[in-house]
Amino acid sequence: EEWRIEWVKLYEGLDLGHAFGVTGDRDHLDAWQDLVEAFLEQVPVGHDTSDVSGRRVQNWIYAWQRFAAADGYPGLRDGLAGRIVERLVADADHLAEHLTAARNHRTLELYALLVVGVALGDTARTDAALDLLADNAATDIGDDGVQCERSSDYHMIVLRSLVGAIAN
Repeated sequence: EEWRIEWVKLYEGLDLGHAFGVTGDRDHLDAWQDLVEAFLEQVPVGHDTSDVSGRRVQNWIYAWQRFAAADGYPGLRDGLAGRIVERLVADADHLAEHLTAARNHRTLELYALLVVGVALGDTARTDAALDLLADNAATDIGDDGVQCERSSDYHMIVLRSLVGAIAN
């Protein structure tokens, strides 16, 4: 199960985007498109836990951004951009309705909603995510600046999400 969870977060898209940017080899873009299309065809919205869905949404947006920023980017296959956007919206809507109640997974999920809002130019979604992230930070981060779970790994997940929110 843990292997499947890692596979469906599609972290490899970040590496493929970087490799395309460095080499210009279209095979990297084609591989990412193949993976995304296969996922779209096989995995329904809501199939994964909210934290897994949140991470995948982030990775798709970040990978797409890396490809699009590269010299020689030809765009995505016909119709794929629209399908990805539709899925991002559907995943974000589902995620917003199924947020983890508290702690690091909630922070990661709220940050994913923010990234979707920013990427799609959806000011209402962005503002709502920022408000929820602020509330979550006030609840989960102690006066000493440490995340409530007292785990360095979870603290870093939360810190990366909050710094990403500020950067965005």
